[in-house]
Amino acid sequence: PKELPSLEELIITKTQLKTIILPDMPNLKKLILTENQLTDIVLPSTMPKLTELDLRGNNFKRPLAPSTCALLRDR
Repeated sequence: PKELPSLEELIITKTQLKTIILPDMPNLKKLILTENQLTDIVLPSTMPKLTELDLRGNNFKRPLAPSTCALLRDR
C-alpha cells in the first residue's frame, strides 16, 4: 500500500528481514524492527507522530542517515 493512515504500531522482529520500504504512516507512533538483517533504513518524513524506534540487532553497515536522525531528534 502507498499509505497506512490508521496504523499506530508496526513490530517486525526476528524475521531475517533484509530490506524494508515503508509507506506513508502519518499516525505511526512505534516502529520496532529488532533482530533482523537490515543493513540500511530511511524513514519517510510522513511519520510525524513517531516517538519510539528500535532497530537493535540488525546489520547496519553505516550510521543512520541524517534524515532518519533528524526525524526523531525533536520528539
